[in-house]
Amino acid sequence: MALKKFKPIVGMESTFMIRSLGQIKHDVCINNLPVLIMAARSGHGGADHITHNALKDLSYLRCIPNLNIFFPYNSKDIKKFVNKLSGKVNGPTILLFAKGNTDDDIHTKYVCDSDHIDNLKGKNLVLSIGAQNKNAQKLTELMNRNKFSTDHIVVRNINPFSQKLIKNLKKYKNIITLEEHVLDGGFGSLILEKANENNLLNKINIFRFGFKKNFIEAGSRDYIYKKHNLDFKSIYKRLKSLI
Repeated sequence: MALKKFKPIVGMESTFMIRSLGQIKHDVCINNLPVLIMAARSGHGGADHITHNALKDLSYLRCIPNLNIFFPYNSKDIKKFVNKLSGKVNGPTILLFAKGNTDDDIHTKYVCDSDHIDNLKGKNLVLSIGAQNKNAQKLTELMNRNKFSTDHIVVRNINPFSQKLIKNLKKYKNIITLEEHVLDGGFGSLILEKANENNLLNKINIFRFGFKKNFIEAGSRDYIYKKHNLDFKSIYKRLKSLI
């Protein structure tokens, strides 16, 4: 369809998208075709089986040329992206979003990487994506209550990455990344890479929080976060000794 000048929208679960990796890479991205992929359930699969986790999608998607990757933060944001891209997408594009009801936090207001972030004044910066956004917001509030001056920015643009955010990274002493993915090659690795490319690693500290390279069992988000020390209280306890 894309070869015939249509602009298809493909819906799938990120859980099983890895089985189509060859087609995404060889058929869509090498040919730079205008295909929009809606990939649900990026991250942990909740109470579903261990096979239903999509903890590595960022790791294997980030290395594919020509692929635009976005991570909307709630259902309203997903709708904005779809309305913006429908019929207008010019190349391979993927929207990732987490398992769960994205309406749960529809009224939560976040500062995003595409917002006015130049005026933020904190000494520490929390960067988050996907299901960790709400957790990151709670972490930021806890840090500020305990006099660790901290800003929180939700990252929606994985590739291309926000140049505005890159310019603002150097303002901070400590950067904390939160993701519901494995750390190897994931979101925190992306921030490390951008900091390194811009010669910032000798000026700032980067602390990454995500899953270690294991097969993570099923369970509710609250249970899994606490077990793997990814809830905001466990992260804060760890950060106190680091910063």
